Amino acid sequence: MKEYNAIYHFISKRKVDGEKTNDELFQQLIGIINEGRFISYKEIESFGNDILLNKVVLKERYPVCFYDTKLGDRKNLDYHMSKYSKFGIGIERKYVLEEGGNPVLYCYDSNDGRGGTEFYSIFKCLNCYFNSNNSGDNFTNAKNKYEELLKFVKSFNFTDKDVYYENEWRFIAKDEINGKPSGDFVVKKMIKDSRTAILVLIIPKEYKLKLTEEIQKIFNKIKKPKIITAEELLKAKGN
Repeated sequence: MKEYNAIYHFISKRKVDGEKTNDELFQQLIGIINEGRFISYKEIESFGNDILLNKVVLKERYPVCFYDTKLGDRKNLDYHMSKYSKFGIGIERKYVLEEGGNPVLYCYDSNDGRGGTEFYSIFKCLNCYFNSNNSGDNFTNAKNKYEELLKFVKSFNFTDKDVYYENEWRFIAKDEINGKPSGDFVVKKMIKDSRTAILVLIIPKEYKLKLTEEIQKIFNKIKKPKIITAEELLKAKGN
């Protein structure tokens, strides 16, 4: 299986009132391809069980998540397709970086009151500082930057199945086309035309012909991405 310089976004089956149908997932994929529109769901994450850390809340955020995986890694792909869906898109790493994306910082949290690594203790100290009664413009600016940093931090421990091994990247939806988050999700639009950065499209085999027809219209004179079915990937020889 040929590998690409891409990271992969698998469209979530989740919606506010249940799960999306395959037709809804297909239309969402077309929205991403055609207009760079990603649906980003609200996420509230916390870590830390000791008194000093006091359950740091990594702030309500709306991440769009990508995963740095290889197309030959069947186990990893099966994990993501089972968790999200068989509709995915591979986008060039450089493009995601230019849009403000970044690999996640994984921070080990023992989840038993003992804390974690030295990395964990750094966040513990910073949290104590930024939750103090300090004031002033410099303090406020630094606190805001710290809160932005926390949006790219993900806690894990070894009771969380495979969380660390997702190799997650994310960018945070903040320029929503509707102005503000609405309920459980926002629609995030990429700033630059994403079509030239799309390298791979992953879909169930029954949608391949339909997607091929859409690609002819959407890309026109632009280099077309490779279409690969989920079934091909899960059957391919690899890890």
